[in-house]
Amino acid sequence: MFKMLASMDLMEPVNFETDIKKLFFDTAGDPMPEQFDILLKIASLEQIIFGTDYPYVPAQVILSKKKIFDEELAKRGLTEKIYVENAKILLGG
Repeated sequence: MFKMLASMDLMEPVNFETDIKKLFFDTAGDPMPEQFDILLKIASLEQIIFGTDYPYVPAQVILSKKKIFDEELAKRGLTEKIYVENAKILLGG
């Protein structure tokens, strides 16, 4: 579809493998452990930041999921990376 639209000058050509490296992904939902590991197959660790679906998901539910996420990040030694370092990259600092 992208190639067809680009050939009609309706959009710029898309190179999925190159362009996906420009995106950041947040961890809203139930990211651990399966979804997180699947995401790492298409994105680098540096592209993943902490995120929630607040206010659309109640705070109590988010805090419950965050506890599981925190435990898994700690096991993997990724707490600082996901919560701080990657956000700095995204924000340019």
